[in-house]
Amino acid sequence: MVNLPISSEIIFNKKLKYMAILVSVAAALGVAGFGYSLYLTKTISLYQVHMFVAFGLVVGMVCPAFIMILQEVRKNEIDKALPRVLEEISEGLMSGMTLIESIEEASKKDYGWISRELRILVSQMSWGVPIDLAFEKFAQRVGTDMAQKTTALLLSAIKLGGDLRTTFLSTADFLRKMLEARDDRNEELRPYLTIIYVTLVVFLAMMIMLYSSLQQLLDIQSPILKVAMSKEQLKILLFDLAIMEAAFGGLIASKLSSGTIWPGLKHSILMLLMNTVIFMMFLP
Repeated sequence: MVNLPISSEIIFNKKLKYMAILVSVAAALGVAGFGYSLYLTKTISLYQVHMFVAFGLVVGMVCPAFIMILQEVRKNEIDKALPRVLEEISEGLMSGMTLIESIEEASKKDYGWISRELRILVSQMSWGVPIDLAFEKFAQRVGTDMAQKTTALLLSAIKLGGDLRTTFLSTADFLRKMLEARDDRNEELRPYLTIIYVTLVVFLAMMIMLYSSLQQLLDIQSPILKVAMSKEQLKILLFDLAIMEAAFGGLIASKLSSGTIWPGLKHSILMLLMNTVIFMMFLP
């Protein structure tokens, strides 16, 4: 169980997320601008300016990537806890408790992120908030797709009546099967993440070999064969291609391995760092 001392408001608050993105963009521009100012004073070359831009991209991605990681951790923890919570509520109903009492009893146990939301749900229903409205607000606060669908299903069962104990148990069993299917899918797709990293390494090796081959051609001074490109321009071209490969490769890796794009920012950061360090080592 992952217990992070960060509330859901901080992670899902749109204003805070936009502010974090703006700060990240400002930091990225600051790093790139500092590199360009050094270039204007002829302290570094234009090729090194592009390296500053790459480091700026890394700096700009760190905060959004951190937020995405927290969201993924919270989402996965809530989804995995939902079946156990529903079973706990069903046991309370079987023992003769009311629905509110059963949810309150379940909220006293440590289910991670969802326990706090359950306590808020109980408080709202105790204050006289209609059950359907309280459950809808609960689903909005939780924010995961599985929780929202589960809430809609349970609300329909509550409105239609019937045996809620059986409904909660069958829903818990259904959610557990969905989680197992999702885990199996992620396990099958995980090897594609390795393929993306291997592809990047092969791509970088090709860029270095290509530069080693073409730089000899650029050294040739012949009136017949003229190449309108300097060695630095060639390095810049190859480096920019590698930057795009790393940035978009990380997002594609996340899409293939987990089905979502934006958590791939962490892979983009790693790939950008790999790309820049290798170019600094082999094409200084």
